[in-house]
Amino acid sequence: MKTYKINNVEVNADQIRAIIKDNPELLEEKKGGRYFFPKKGEEYWYGEVFQTLMENKTIDFDMIAQGVYRTEEEATLARDKQKAIVACWKWQQENAPFEPDWGDVFQEKCYVYYDNPNKILDCGGFNAVHKKQFTLPYFKSKKDCLAFIEANKAHLELLFTK
Repeated sequence: MKTYKINNVEVNADQIRAIIKDNPELLEEKKGGRYFFPKKGEEYWYGEVFQTLMENKTIDFDMIAQGVYRTEEEATLARDKQKAIVACWKWQQENAPFEPDWGDVFQEKCYVYYDNPNKILDCGGFNAVHKKQFTLPYFKSKKDCLAFIEANKAHLELLFTK
């Protein structure tokens, strides 16, 4: 009988069949990815609401367009992240208002980033030749950016590490 080597362990076809029979989840399609688009009859979470996708319901399509999730935990994390983003923008507008001039290549635009190897939040600065990101605000100085990090550390850690 032919054998197969899986992770340096030899198994034959009968053993593979037995493993699959005893563990049918091995053949199930893995559901993953950042965005979830339920099919008719599939269940999903929207905020704190549990729903089942119905056919031709406008409210379902509106919810899906805004983002729905496979689990309550995913929905709660998404909600908390959105609240954190809004809190960060509110702080920036109230404490260090700044509107970058993307046409000015000499204007410094400071931003927050997460230094993963060192597990710290820090500030970077660049001009218009660099890639723009719009999730979080920019600042006119490193001083403002560092004050933002200090005041919003919990929000930023949620956004960068969860």
